Amino acid sequence: IAPSITGMDFANYATAQDGYKLYAYTQGLIALRKATNAFRLPDAYLAANFVSIAPAGAGSTVLAFGYKAVSTDLTGTYYVFHNADTSPQTFTADASLAGATLLVDGNSAGVTAIASSSTVTVSGASVTLAPLSSAVFKL
Repeated sequence: IAPSITGMDFANYATAQDGYKLYAYTQGLIALRKATNAFRLPDAYLAANFVSIAPAGAGSTVLAFGYKAVSTDLTGTYYVFHNADTSPQTFTADASLAGATLLVDGNSAGVTAIASSSTVTVSGASVTLAPLSSAVFKL
């Protein structure tokens, strides 16, 4: 693995070290961004019409938010939730996410499904995130 623009040579990290885990997580987010245009719409008009804020549940704070992004390249609809709070937060999506594919959680990120998550709980349209974690669902 070549050094990045930050000058970090991730080849020096064992795969169990935090630096490598952060690198792998970031690489997964980059792969997801490249796999769909839902996260890189080219202008404000498309962003205004294909991205909407998802309301948080009853205990919402400014540290917890979510949004829905619809791709224009037919790769899917994505629900993104972030919890920067120190307590779990529950969100309510506008559709059931029980059958959705979880692509990002607090431990890993990428374009392949996460079978089981310790940081994300889904029940119908309700999503609960552990403190200091995020989730991305593809529907």
